[in-house]
Amino acid sequence: MFAVIESGGKQYRVSVGESIAVEKLYSIKGDRIEFDRVLLLSTDTGLSAGTPTLEGVRVIGTVSRQYRGPKVYAFRYKPKKRVRALKGHRQDLTQIYVRDILVNGQSLVQPPAASSPPDTAEATPPSSPENT
Repeated sequence: MFAVIESGGKQYRVSVGESIAVEKLYSIKGDRIEFDRVLLLSTDTGLSAGTPTLEGVRVIGTVSRQYRGPKVYAFRYKPKKRVRALKGHRQDLTQIYVRDILVNGQSLVQPPAASSPPDTAEATPPSSPENT
């Protein structure tokens, strides 16, 4: 099960339990984030595509951290003209942990099944052949 969301003009494929890095969102660590611009939803029953978005579908996440991405260099050079320019850029990013996908308020994540307690019947140890 996955969804395609839009944030910051970019599209991200997300599933429950994974982390994604999106362009900076103005929030602090631990804040709850809702993405209501869901473009596509894939479940066990099939695929739903929005025109442009799906109504009633939201992706819930939590801000894990705010950080800066790797440095990207742009170098411009014109030979024989003494023109050289080096510029660097680091993008501000927000890491989001995806917690849930909601359709009309209902969660698509199944709660963990209550496991039955292990069988406590004593098992007989395997018999070993006696060498006489």
